[in-house]
Amino acid sequence: MLPGAGAAEWGNYGTWMCESGHPAESLAWLDRALALGGNIDVAGMQANAGKCAVRAGQTDRAERDLRAALGVAPLNAAALASMTQLLLDRGQLMEARAFSERRLGLGNPTPDILRRAAQIESKLGDDAAASRY
Repeated sequence: MLPGAGAAEWGNYGTWMCESGHPAESLAWLDRALALGGNIDVAGMQANAGKCAVRAGQTDRAERDLRAALGVAPLNAAALASMTQLLLDRGQLMEARAFSERRLGLGNPTPDILRRAAQIESKLGDDAAASRY
């Protein structure tokens, strides 16, 4: 435990755990942060939980958390990118494309976002579209 820590610190620690290669363990910290609430970015915390759940292979939880984040903040870039990855992993290519396009529409795509977009188009059989990424 982090003595004297609040929701923001628990959320930050959970996110750090996920980014440090411990996505399953990070979820308990993110859950604590969301349960405590207070002055936190709920959509951002849910998006982080969803991203970590994707990495941990907890797809049902990932979808729940990512949809919750997008319900609060439909333009949350992290939630859109993670939902794209989740749907791509599931082979739901048209849905993955829709979330990918929403994320691309926000601008400033990272190399991972562009790679994922190209991968989706390639799997859908549109090599011309894939080459534009």
